[in-house]
Amino acid sequence: MNAKHWSSTLGTELDWVEEEYVSLNLGDKRLDKRLKKIVSMMTKRGGMSLPDIFGNWSGTKGAYRFFLNPKVCYDKIISPHSQATKNRTQKQERVLVLSDTTEIYYRKRDLTPGLGPMNSEYNQGLLLHPSIAFTTDGIPLGILDLKMWSRTVLGGNRSQDGRKMSIEDKESVKWIQGYRALCEFAKESDSKYVYICDREADIYELFQEYVVAGENAPDMLIRANHERKIEGGGCSWSYLETLEPVDTYTITVPRKKGKEAREATIQLRFEKLTIKSPQYKKLENIDMYALTATEIGGAKEESIDWKFLTTIPIHNSEDAKRMIAYYKSRWGIEVFFKVLKSGCNIESTQFKFGDRFKACIAVSAIVAWRVMMLTFLGRNIPGLKASILFESFEWKGIYCRIFETPKPPKEEPDLDTVLS
Repeated sequence: MNAKHWSSTLGTELDWVEEEYVSLNLGDKRLDKRLKKIVSMMTKRGGMSLPDIFGNWSGTKGAYRFFLNPKVCYDKIISPHSQATKNRTQKQERVLVLSDTTEIYYRKRDLTPGLGPMNSEYNQGLLLHPSIAFTTDGIPLGILDLKMWSRTVLGGNRSQDGRKMSIEDKESVKWIQGYRALCEFAKESDSKYVYICDREADIYELFQEYVVAGENAPDMLIRANHERKIEGGGCSWSYLETLEPVDTYTITVPRKKGKEAREATIQLRFEKLTIKSPQYKKLENIDMYALTATEIGGAKEESIDWKFLTTIPIHNSEDAKRMIAYYKSRWGIEVFFKVLKSGCNIESTQFKFGDRFKACIAVSAIVAWRVMMLTFLGRNIPGLKASILFESFEWKGIYCRIFETPKPPKEEPDLDTVLS
């Protein structure tokens, strides 16, 4: 897609909010108007405190009053954006839906209703579990589903016997809830969705959801964490180790915290298997495609050893490579969490009740998506102008700082120029 297309699609710094919230209804038109103003201001000045974002007492007071209003709840803030995201996915043949959890810490606070213990009794916070839609090229389309909750005790329900608990009573039900929400979106869409999760989602009940969903169910690509018994005897990954590699090729491993991006040579093996239900769960056996990606010649401590279960048919090495490319797109949700925490600075907000934190996080999540999308497009599609993200005085100041010049250019620069 070219710059002209995306410039018209993205809108200006003001009208994109109107388009994003066309279905907004907080029960009071004044609240609707205030939310749009807050989202617009936070997008332009993310990372600042509310007083710094608004720059005057009346604007700051209005923002705090908005978040303190009992009519304002996080699901009503997210819902119109999710609908707009769904509309954007309709233009894509295939959509990757990345789901993961992050912890939001509010350190060393007095006990706050609605927040729960995190890694110690001195730190309170919330857990955030979004499902974010991406194109296969990596463009973030928006948040399809967002769950937030707090734990009542340190460590959640880990002290109980997991085998005796219903999945609906476990924190891991979040993966199933995310998939069910995606199924609802898929019912009214011609797009093909792929639900992509990391090892924590290797849950047999999640695989069963695919069977229950029936025709047009969204596909799954789950990084495996468990050895699975298979029909005919033996276990999944032990069996794949006996197969000859179908291909060997080199991929780029994205940069991680404290580690630079690197090249890795991996071998691929795959097979269609019938996965047997754990005996104590008494569920149906499920046909899935098992895939392994094993690095050769890499340092042992960082060597790739990926194992996947997917509902997407894998018939050849090109299909297998496509699954690896889909999984690598998970890097996008890590970027989202980084923008949310570092860019929007959500862990420094101050409220007296947990549901007020949730409302503020919901707004920040939409802002984080918008900033992330514009940054991605600015760096990958030449010709997008700086005014899509920055006000005139902002891009001029950034330009002068980057290029160490007292005078900004007469013509507005591309977005990529001021993001470099």
